Amino acid sequence: VTSAVALSARKAAAKLRAAAARSLGVAADAVELANGMASAVGGRNEPIPIRRLAAQLHWDTDNFPEGVDGPISELAEFTPAGLGVVGSDDRMRSSLTYSFQCDLAAVEVDEQTGHVTVNKYVSVHDAGNLLNPAVVEGQIQGGFAHGFGAAMLERVTYAPDGTLLSGTFQDYLCPTAPEMPELVVAHAASPSPRTIHGAKGLGDGCSMITPATLANAIADATGLDDLAPPFLPGRLWEGLRGEDPDALLRQPTATASPGATVAPKAGGLSGQDQIEIAAPSREVWDALLDPDTLKRIIPGCESVELSGPDLYRARVRISVAGIGATYEAQIRISDREPPARLRLSGKAESKLGGGEGEAHVTLAEHDGMTKLSYVYRANVSGRLASFGHRMLDGVVRLLLATFFDRLRAVLSGETPPAGLRERWRAWLDLVWRSRGRT
Repeated sequence: VTSAVALSARKAAAKLRAAAARSLGVAADAVELANGMASAVGGRNEPIPIRRLAAQLHWDTDNFPEGVDGPISELAEFTPAGLGVVGSDDRMRSSLTYSFQCDLAAVEVDEQTGHVTVNKYVSVHDAGNLLNPAVVEGQIQGGFAHGFGAAMLERVTYAPDGTLLSGTFQDYLCPTAPEMPELVVAHAASPSPRTIHGAKGLGDGCSMITPATLANAIADATGLDDLAPPFLPGRLWEGLRGEDPDALLRQPTATASPGATVAPKAGGLSGQDQIEIAAPSREVWDALLDPDTLKRIIPGCESVELSGPDLYRARVRISVAGIGATYEAQIRISDREPPARLRLSGKAESKLGGGEGEAHVTLAEHDGMTKLSYVYRANVSGRLASFGHRMLDGVVRLLLATFFDRLRAVLSGETPPAGLRERWRAWLDLVWRSRGRT
């Protein structure tokens, strides 16, 4: 395309020189077109604006200079000599020009953490004569960012059941300016003889060669010869210890612990916490089994009813990331040792997906106070899982913290807080405790 444009531009320039030559009193080949002006050494007039010459050729159609057949409207065809038909060996040239690129990376790998530091990265390109250096620079920088992200950060992760675990930018990491190492760009131009300007094609070549370059550098530094991006610290750390970094994701389902109803899965949600309640353990126990109390303390609960021995049916409406849905849930009480411990397990389904989970609850009474401790795990599936592991982990923590905080409020004679204010308070309390403060 650029060669055809160059041929058209040369035809237009010839007409402009012919028009200028007549006014300047010189031969057409003595006219110089530069900086929007037509001029000639020894010309009898001042330099002439090119726009005036173009307008003259457009309007004064009865007085064209010699050799000019019309105004500036050019058509040119460029047929590369190098492209032809399929040869006798059933091969043909697939491209007019071929660009070349060589990348070098110097890295350090911390064996204790698996963290990779890119100390220097150099990319050398041969794209022939550069027609627009600014565009070339942008293409190279953008391609490098793309390739660096693929090599060091970005990963689409699925659980064995097909659940997407990296559905948000908290889990699918894209490079930003602070993560990008400095890129040194150099050019070793060898003009192409097959194009008018000697230019070659150039795209985002760094996006393809950067992952391979970093992989080779990391392999050289660590001695590992079987590497697959992204080269995240945890994955490299496991590789350095001879472990398979993707082993957990390949397991269809881990073995359930004795008596468990929800087997832990790769990418599952888990955690633990505790709360002090100003009530005897027997009162706390009875409240956890009472349908009316459960309706008051389950976040978003619309109804709860006892549907069988230690089996409850509930309707709950919850919003995740601003998207609300109504969940039909079943809750079962098991492993009862009143009033010391029990297990809450349940399943829920909605149009967004579903989940299953359980919480092991322990009650310890001291001086009329009860310390309630719980350990939980949960698995999420369907569209709901696309919100991402980190967001869902925060949602589950918030819901459980709200559930037990409401239980504390009911047994303390307080009115359970509700709505946005209550959720914010529980969330801030969770963040505060996660920092190790009480």
